[in-house]
Amino acid sequence: VVVGSQGFYAALAYKFPCKLQPAVRVGYFDPDVDRNLNPMVAGGSDEVWHYEVGMSYFLNHHEAKLQWSYSRFEYDDKQTNNQGIVAAQVSY
Repeated sequence: VVVGSQGFYAALAYKFPCKLQPAVRVGYFDPDVDRNLNPMVAGGSDEVWHYEVGMSYFLNHHEAKLQWSYSRFEYDDKQTNNQGIVAAQVSY
């Protein structure tokens, strides 16, 4: 069985000399373009749009940084999901 799907994903980020790096991402995915799936069944969510904004602050180049991001997932037939992440990363 061949299932046709489609989607895309794009990201843009820029690291400023002041140690800040803002980022934005957007994506879209339709797992089955031939039919709408039932979102109440496990694995049945159909089309989804993903939007994300974030910021990284580099404490010591790429060896230590703090990160924040906010994501929004908008489904075709399901409740919108929002997600926030705060993280710290250390490399040694």
